[in-house]
Amino acid sequence: MKKVSIAILCILYIGTLQAQTLKGFVYSTPDMNPVEFANVLVLNLPDSVMVKGVITYTDGQYSVEGIKPGNYYVKASFIGYRPGGTAVEMKEGEKVCTADTILLQEATEELEEVVVTGDLIRAKELVDRTVYEILPEIEKTSTNGYDVLKKIPSVQVDFNNNVTLDGKSNFIIQVDGKQRDKEFLARILPGDIESVEIIHNPSGRYSGDIEGVINVILKKEARVGINGYVGAQLKPIGKPTLAAMASLDYGREKITFYVSAYTFRQSLNNTTISYNRITMPVDPVVDSILDITGTGDFSVVGTGINSGFDYYIDDRNSLSLNYSYRPFTMINNLVNTGDITVDDQLVNTQISESNIRTSSGENNISLFYRKKFKKPIQELILESNYYFFNSSDDNSFSRTLYPFNESVVLDSSGSSEMTVNDRNYFSSRIDYVQPIGVSMRLEAGYEFYVQNMNYNFVSTNNAQSNLYNYAELRNSAYVSYFWNLKKLSLQGTVRIENSQIDINDEYSPHYTSILPNANIMYKMNSKNTFKFTYNRRINRPDVYNLNPFEKLNNDYSFSSGNPYLNPEHKDRLQLTYTLNFKKINFAPYLYHEYYSNQISNRSTLVVSENTGNFAMRSSPENMLTGYEQGIGLNTTIVAFNINGRIYKGHFNAFSDSLTTIQEQDYFSYRINAQAFAPLFKEKINVFAFMNYGGVNHSAQTLSYNPLIYGFGLQQNIKNHSWGIIYILPFSSKVTINKTITETPVIYSQNTSTFDASWFIQVMYSYKFNKGRSIKKADRKSEVESDTKSGGFGR
Repeated sequence: MKKVSIAILCILYIGTLQAQTLKGFVYSTPDMNPVEFANVLVLNLPDSVMVKGVITYTDGQYSVEGIKPGNYYVKASFIGYRPGGTAVEMKEGEKVCTADTILLQEATEELEEVVVTGDLIRAKELVDRTVYEILPEIEKTSTNGYDVLKKIPSVQVDFNNNVTLDGKSNFIIQVDGKQRDKEFLARILPGDIESVEIIHNPSGRYSGDIEGVINVILKKEARVGINGYVGAQLKPIGKPTLAAMASLDYGREKITFYVSAYTFRQSLNNTTISYNRITMPVDPVVDSILDITGTGDFSVVGTGINSGFDYYIDDRNSLSLNYSYRPFTMINNLVNTGDITVDDQLVNTQISESNIRTSSGENNISLFYRKKFKKPIQELILESNYYFFNSSDDNSFSRTLYPFNESVVLDSSGSSEMTVNDRNYFSSRIDYVQPIGVSMRLEAGYEFYVQNMNYNFVSTNNAQSNLYNYAELRNSAYVSYFWNLKKLSLQGTVRIENSQIDINDEYSPHYTSILPNANIMYKMNSKNTFKFTYNRRINRPDVYNLNPFEKLNNDYSFSSGNPYLNPEHKDRLQLTYTLNFKKINFAPYLYHEYYSNQISNRSTLVVSENTGNFAMRSSPENMLTGYEQGIGLNTTIVAFNINGRIYKGHFNAFSDSLTTIQEQDYFSYRINAQAFAPLFKEKINVFAFMNYGGVNHSAQTLSYNPLIYGFGLQQNIKNHSWGIIYILPFSSKVTINKTITETPVIYSQNTSTFDASWFIQVMYSYKFNKGRSIKKADRKSEVESDTKSGGFGR
């Protein structure tokens, strides 16, 4: 009996030695995204008898246990893709055998040159992002990257090609993982885009102040030869607006050189209305009102150039160099006329004139290297950026004071000022991804960042002249862990950022922030997904908000920064449900956000050292702690793309020696909607859009966003495209900005309008491609920008 038992144990032991594990990955081509829930069969060779079958996890990985040594064929299949497979040999003594990655190609059916796919937009939910595949229906009705993004849920693109994500502007745009300015999207042809990735909850790989990522994934093919694009957009009626762009790529086997350029010119007749009421704390109390209307001309000219190369060293190593240059000029001339009322009596008339000219140029050089290893997902990224910015402001002001309804000059004054600003920074980072088995992976990275700025302000008022020197050293590190199960996926990240700042060798704010992040995704099936996210974000004080010096705006107001500002922090919880079904992508969400040390502008009434009179002083301060909660929706239904949210919030009370703010509740909403109607076999695309940004609430100020709407059409004829768009039809004077500031002693309302009569734009573009296809490389970079935004809607 003892011998029999020993024999049985030996047989079991030998069977254990022979039973081995077969692992591998299933990806889609050419976008190289993991295919989840794909069927994987292990077939014996040469008779093709099925040995075992499994399905892939959410990251495209599979694991088949109990496979004996021998020759096999691993076959993978999934709805909408052609089956694929790979041969593998399990050797004696090999505990784990990793098969070659199986690539599945999308299956389409051609009927009389019409591609039938069934969906308008196809979305795939991953634990840390949502991937939208660009199908032929989108490609046929788009001319460039902007048009493609207009059809992506949660992305908003206005008529001036300004891009926001969930209504937020604090995000980055990437192309193949490398950050680009938004103008770069104009040179991307829809046929070159494989998919668009949306990251609503960025992991620790990204800076702690980034709230979202749009990553445009290009098809893994480029041209040996020349291809390019030219386009223009013109507003011919009234004050002209012109935007033009061009790009050229030249490929030579392993290396591709590229250059792209754009220019934007806009002129507007603008009007500003300013109403300021001050209740002076004297005995008896005096009410003073300054009601001013200004008219003038506004113009802006912006240009940008991107150039560089991609060098495909081999299948696993790539190198990219990019240089960008962006000169910018803005001119704003205003003549303001207003009356001064004291205790309901008209006392004076004031006429003032301001001439403001800003010129700047920013340069950025980035070097990016990526190494991929034999294991899928495993990679190493090294990147460095050097950024330098310079600007000069040349401004002049004059003011004349008259008795009301009289021509006698009571007082006149004038001043001029010049600002020279030089800023630069250098950053370098390393990221590494290590797969752990078939269901887990580890990411880790480090970033070094150093910046310096010299801000020299010179005024004819010597008391106002100053030199502001700023230096910052920042070190950041993070670690992320991913775990993919059959229906459940988890991601956890911790990022630590340490900032050391020096301001004029006098102020030295130092702080360390710990920024956790988590994603939990439960996939009921291929169409229904629940995702729970948590993140903690930091909003560092703007470098200009830390400037301690005062600046006189006029005889009645001045402003300054605050070198004692602390960073803001926000903690956000969100639950999202996603339904993907044919021509419907439906994603409602609930969120709750808690914020602390929120920076708001504080307006107080003080005695001006310049005039000896009461004046309004504005400076930033950490005043607000509270919460916000709401419900939102991102959806694409047939030809409609709708994004919006309704929310309410609460500010806690704040009080110090200068200001007392009562606790308050607020409510607002925003909505963005676009509709597309392809006509005549998709050769003509009719579209309409509407955008309303709601009301932004801060401690003492309400900011009202305008309602923008319009419609147009676009026609594609081979490589040519033309279109027309009518913005704000049947409108004349349109308010583009309105702010109201209110305290117990100050009420200020400022409104800016422009003439929107016959705001019609015409568009034309032409693309060309010559040569054969080669493989492309990925690129990534994260850069900042100091250039002031300019122009209506820019």
